[in-house]
Amino acid sequence: MSRPSSHIQVLREVLGDRGGTEQFNAAHGFLRSRLVATRDTAIGCDFLFAADAAGVGTALKDLVRLEHEHGRDLHFDYAEVGGYYLLRIVGTPLQKPDIDGYFS
Repeated sequence: MSRPSSHIQVLREVLGDRGGTEQFNAAHGFLRSRLVATRDTAIGCDFLFAADAAGVGTALKDLVRLEHEHGRDLHFDYAEVGGYYLLRIVGTPLQKPDIDGYFS
C-alpha cells in the first residue's frame, strides 16, 4: 500500500504552475534554513525562528498566506514573541506526521 501524499505535496499540486509554487518553495526553503527550535503542542507543533534574521517575517507572511488560501487541512498562525517568530501548525492526531515533518 502506498503512503498518502504529504500535506506539502498536495499543496504544491494545488498551486500547480500559478507562480505560487515558486513563492511557496522559496519561503519554505528559506524558513527551513532559519529554524532554530521546535516544540510539540497537544494539537501540533511550534516552530521558532530568530526574529532578527533578515527576511523571516516576510517569508512567514508569504507561507501562511499561501497555506490559508490554498491549504486544506492544517491550520497555520504566526507571531513575534520574545525575540523569535513562532509559527504554530495545528491539526488532528492523524495529521501529526505532516506537522512534524513540515520543515524536514
